[in-house]
Amino acid sequence: MATGFATVKEVLSGDTLVLVGQPKNGPPPELRLTLSSLQAPRLAQKDKGEDEPFAWQAREFLRRACVGKLVTFQVEYSVASINRQFGAVRLQNDTKDNLCVVVARAGWARVKHEAPGSNERSADYDEMVQASEAAEKAGLGIFNTDPAAVQEAVRDVKFEPSNPEVLLREVKGKPQRAIVEYVRDGAAFKVFLVDHMVYLNLNLAGVQCPRLNGALSSGDSNGSKEAPQPFAPEAKYFTEVRLLNRDVHVMLNGMDDRLKTFYGTIEHPAGDISVELLRNGLARTMDWSMQFTTIQHATTLRAAARDAKNARLRIWKDYVAPKVSGQKSYEGVVSEIVSGDTIFVRIGSAVDLADAPWKCTEERVTLSSIRAPRLGARGRPEPGEPLSTEARELLRTKALGKRCNVMIEYERAPAEGAVGMAAMPRKFGSVLVQTRKGRKNVALMVVEEGLAEVLRHRADDERSQYYDELAIAQDEAKNAKRGLFSPTASKDADTGRPQDLTSNKELARAHLTTLQSRGSPGLEAGSHRAVVDYVLSGSRLRVVIPQMNCILNFALGGVVTPQRARPAMHGRPATSAEPWSNEAYVFARSLLLQREVVVEIESMDKAGTAIGQCWVKRGQDKVNASVLMVQMGLASVHEYSARYTSVGEELKREMATAQAKRLRMWEKYVPEAAEAATGGPMAAWGSGNGAATENRPLEKVVASVSEIANGHTFFIQTQSAAAQSKMEAVTKEMQALASQHGTTPGGEGLMEPRRNQMCVALFDDGSGMAWYRARILSVIRESGNKSAPRLHIRYVDFGNEGTVEMSHVRPMPNTAVCASPALARECVLAFTKTPALDREYGREAAMLLSDLVFGKSVTAKLHPSKNEEGYQLVSLYLKEEDKAEDEQLCVAEVILREGLGYCDKRTTRFARTKEETDLIKLLEDTEQRAHRNHINLWRYGDPREED
Repeated sequence: MATGFATVKEVLSGDTLVLVGQPKNGPPPELRLTLSSLQAPRLAQKDKGEDEPFAWQAREFLRRACVGKLVTFQVEYSVASINRQFGAVRLQNDTKDNLCVVVARAGWARVKHEAPGSNERSADYDEMVQASEAAEKAGLGIFNTDPAAVQEAVRDVKFEPSNPEVLLREVKGKPQRAIVEYVRDGAAFKVFLVDHMVYLNLNLAGVQCPRLNGALSSGDSNGSKEAPQPFAPEAKYFTEVRLLNRDVHVMLNGMDDRLKTFYGTIEHPAGDISVELLRNGLARTMDWSMQFTTIQHATTLRAAARDAKNARLRIWKDYVAPKVSGQKSYEGVVSEIVSGDTIFVRIGSAVDLADAPWKCTEERVTLSSIRAPRLGARGRPEPGEPLSTEARELLRTKALGKRCNVMIEYERAPAEGAVGMAAMPRKFGSVLVQTRKGRKNVALMVVEEGLAEVLRHRADDERSQYYDELAIAQDEAKNAKRGLFSPTASKDADTGRPQDLTSNKELARAHLTTLQSRGSPGLEAGSHRAVVDYVLSGSRLRVVIPQMNCILNFALGGVVTPQRARPAMHGRPATSAEPWSNEAYVFARSLLLQREVVVEIESMDKAGTAIGQCWVKRGQDKVNASVLMVQMGLASVHEYSARYTSVGEELKREMATAQAKRLRMWEKYVPEAAEAATGGPMAAWGSGNGAATENRPLEKVVASVSEIANGHTFFIQTQSAAAQSKMEAVTKEMQALASQHGTTPGGEGLMEPRRNQMCVALFDDGSGMAWYRARILSVIRESGNKSAPRLHIRYVDFGNEGTVEMSHVRPMPNTAVCASPALARECVLAFTKTPALDREYGREAAMLLSDLVFGKSVTAKLHPSKNEEGYQLVSLYLKEEDKAEDEQLCVAEVILREGLGYCDKRTTRFARTKEETDLIKLLEDTEQRAHRNHINLWRYGDPREED
């Protein structure tokens, strides 16, 4: 008969055990053995009555005595009719007790009556009979005759919960005493809740083991079951030898509503079976049931699964780790927010990150396991998805410029045929930024606000190591109805981008007065809080001004940075990069990109680019970007424009210091050579308070005013002999054109009109149609109208404007006369401002100026400065018969005396000569008298307060 060593795997009843041997290349053999010559009370089976009295107590006595212990066994006899084997099982203790005797002595089973000499009885039969008689005499175990004890010895057991939902609400999150009665596979059990006397099915939350038996094979005509999945028997054995028939505590946290299967964890003093299964490569994590455990436990589970993957244990034996190019973890600074789920990180030493960012490298990182709404394409009329701007803005305010730790978790290959950045492998990782409360997961920030969704991965896909925290944060956002999960959130595309002034110079210039007359709360007029949207070069930016809801080009005033390389475009040849141009660009980008700044708008060039100063926070200090670029030796002072800025003298001093230190772009600077090239050291300019620095007189010309644009803007034609000769030549050329082509409209199809294109156009001055030189200011195309567009033009030799049909224009003849400069020059009254034509007293000011100078010969004094629009400052004087030449009537003084204008404080600070300061004093005195007398503009106070 069989004999040997074994381990008690399971106790089925008070007299039956399941023994297992030692595993060899898989689960070990099993033996079901009934103790010889004993009969214990029978336990109830599902739908088959109830327990016999003391059946449960007998099973528990034997279970506690031997389950999980090493024993020796001997099969003493078998009964073929019932396919059962009977034998002796001895504990490996000092006395080598036979369990047959132990059970009989405790009174938990009856000794069968066997005939003497029978082969079907225990070798210790006589000892068992004596022990049983002693137990019966003492009333032990099943021999207890007390009716109350006998009644209590029958369990009121339920083989499945009558109301699973009620049971879950009662025990959820509370440890419950239980016994593992059956292991279906490594992570699925039948457990018995001791305190509730109920059996239930329990699966480990967040864990899935290979299935031992699959569904019926559809391709098998015999209907046989599929073979076990790889390592399914091993996973089941791994769990059985540790938990089967063991006393445990279970924590029920959820339930499958369809199958009524509970999900939770099993707590055992020897360890966590969920973690051990994963760590030994016998299970994988399951996302959907991970919700039924805590974040800390879920993190532990995923870490154990990663360890098994990396070690290629069992089910992961064919696992191939994701290939990640470059570093898998590093520290850096968040340098740019691309969208709500993609950032750039700059990597380098602390010194290089602060003062030499061009020595650092940048990595693009997409936050793993989340997806934020997509932004619209820049420069194209493609709206973004709802809340895409809010998602990026959240990251900008929370992460930009902060030190971070990056852990790359997986990488995706580029799509076939991709170009540019899309052709690079896309890296996904977790980014932790340093905050006052410690390190915070950037992806978690976005998900918590409901501005990104957590991706659902396939079972074996790589994912964020913080995936469970992300999933729980998303559930909380859904419950709180935040962001994307709010019922009031817009379902339309994100069209909230500010008004774009970067591609329309006329529109940008139309906003100049508003930008200079208004300011952000707490700031002076002309100063605005803004965000740098894009860095074009070391000194040119694109800024968003939220209060004005606009985005415009902005140039740092008073400085010039080395020119970056430009490709050939629109007929313009390619240019190579100047030395230190890339370093200046990278430094400006690290300093300003997407940062909150304060811009002071001082002027605007003809291309619609605002010019001024920009202040930004650097560390704990607030610095001027222009000054800092010069300090770093990455920019030089532009002498002319620096005169018009409030930090001109500081820029000059800093450049001299950088030159003396030979910093960067000044590394080959030689003072003597520089002075020789410029004709001497840099000349000083006005300090900004109107003090004169030169005594030379202003240049005077005799001119006629050919057009009035408003009360302070006009066009003049000089009356010198050279100018008259040029006018005659142009007139003859136009007359020749009229003789050749006539003056009847009909020039359609002769040219494709473009803005700023020169042409000739018909105009009737009262004596009939004639050709004049003109410039196209805009092309007017009506929507839905396929006919030829209309053109808004300016007649460049006179300054007047008009809108004409395409039939009224022709291409400009290719002659030297036609290519000569315009004969009418646009000017503004020096240091004088009048209301716009659509404002009160605007038309009156223009009419007064027209009455004074239009069509008349005047003396024009040309000032060395220009206003913020870049127009020439001119003082006009009318000769009075009874006064000397130096006592001519000042036109600006007349306008201010009539209360139709005021001094322009933005240009008076640039006075450079004594003659200019005298004029400013005259105008200020005249303005004050009109103010005191409440004339016109001054009727109700200071009109500049409204501006």
